Amino acid sequence: MVYKKINNAVGFDDLELLERQEHLKNLLKNVGVNTLAIKSILDYGGDVEQHIPDSFINARKYVYEVSKVTPKEGVLSLSKIDGMNFDFVMCCHVLEHVSYPQDVVNILNSLLVEDVWLYVEVPLDSPFYRGMTYYIELMFNRNFSIKDNFTRWIKMFKSPHSMDEHINYFIPKSIKILLEKAGFDIYRH
Repeated sequence: MVYKKINNAVGFDDLELLERQEHLKNLLKNVGVNTLAIKSILDYGGDVEQHIPDSFINARKYVYEVSKVTPKEGVLSLSKIDGMNFDFVMCCHVLEHVSYPQDVVNILNSLLVEDVWLYVEVPLDSPFYRGMTYYIELMFNRNFSIKDNFTRWIKMFKSPHSMDEHINYFIPKSIKILLEKAGFDIYRH
C-alpha cells in the first residue's frame, strides 16, 4: 500500500511538478533556448504530459507513453514516432526503468535534427550509497503520513540495500557517457 502511494505521488505532486518545471524553464533560459520559438515538443515516456513547462506556449505537445494513459487535453498521444522530428524532446525519469537505455537514447537521437535539444532527467540514486541523510529525508517525506514514513524508514533499516523499480542507476559521468555514445553534445547544468 505504501508503494502504491509512492508511485501515485511521484510526478503528480503539485509542488514537485512546479519545482521540476521551474528548473527546466530556468535551464532553458540560461542556455538561450527560446521556448516561444518551439513549434513541437515530445515528452518521451511522459505519462499524461505533466512535465512540460507552460512556457512552451506555441508548441504542439506530443507524448509517447507505452502505458496507454490518456494525456492531458490538447496533447496528442503517439503510438509510433518513427520518422518524426520535433523541435524539443524530453525524456524524464524513463532511462532508469528500461532494460536497454542505450536503445532508447538511440531512438531519441533519430528524432532530432541539427540544433534540436534533448532534455534528459534521471534520478541520482543508488541502493548502494544511501547514507543517513537519505533515510532522514524519507522519514519526513511530505507525500506521506508520519506513520507511513516511519514504517518505510524501519523497513529500510532492516534491509538498507533493498531494490526498487529502477533497474539502472546513473551518476553524472554514466549518463554523459550514455548520451555521448549516441552522438549527443552534452550541456550539463
